[in-house]
Amino acid sequence: LNGFAIKDLDDERKDMIPLLDCIIEKSNILKEHKFLFSEIVEKGKYILSEKEENIISNMKNTGSSAWEKLKDNLVSNLMVEINGKEEPLTVVLNMAYDKDENVRKSAYEAEIKSYKKIEEGVAAALNGIKGEVLTISNIRGYKSPLQMTLLDSRMDKESLNAMLSAMKESLPVFRKYLRKKAELLGHKNGLPFYDLYAPIVDCDMKFSYEEAGDFVEKNFRSFSES
Repeated sequence: LNGFAIKDLDDERKDMIPLLDCIIEKSNILKEHKFLFSEIVEKGKYILSEKEENIISNMKNTGSSAWEKLKDNLVSNLMVEINGKEEPLTVVLNMAYDKDENVRKSAYEAEIKSYKKIEEGVAAALNGIKGEVLTISNIRGYKSPLQMTLLDSRMDKESLNAMLSAMKESLPVFRKYLRKKAELLGHKNGLPFYDLYAPIVDCDMKFSYEEAGDFVEKNFRSFSES
């Protein structure tokens, strides 16, 4: 099933595909791999000819893969001007956890300003990557890039919508937390983005791996047993 394009089969051979479930049900060994077989069949609907698949594969080397490498290089080599000198972006990002509010604010403002130096390159990279996604999604016969992404992620749209709905339902809780954090840090009009990761307690706690797991579980249970 993985060696040809199912969508190119004639009607008679397409009708044989539903028989897969019947065959699987007759074997305990096949039942254990039913998900994999079903996935191969579903993805097979969007496989193109060998020539077309080779073209897509080669195109990616000078397309999305190259654009992604450019974007990563631009970001990883970005130097941020702060306090009269240049620091790597990773160093500046870590300042978001500093105990000093002035350090956190200065780091955030310097970070945002530094992106001006690479914004055109990053935008071109993202446009190139997404342009390829749109092209491949279209020629493979997907209804949309979202459908292609969901299939590659082994997820259906109903599950995605359920997750998004759960996130939206939880937003009031997170907003309450952020408002409280703003209050503890002395802000009156909400929490500034530069204080999103600001520490609110002064402690030096050390845990073993097992102790850390127990600590996380205990505190999450205080929020919700489910």
